[in-house]
Amino acid sequence: MGIRFILMVNKQGQTRLA
Repeated sequence: MGIRFILMVNKQGQTRLA
């Protein structure tokens, strides 16, 4: 897995949670 992918998913997850 790439760090970029994790960062992208993390950003999407934060937006969904918020």
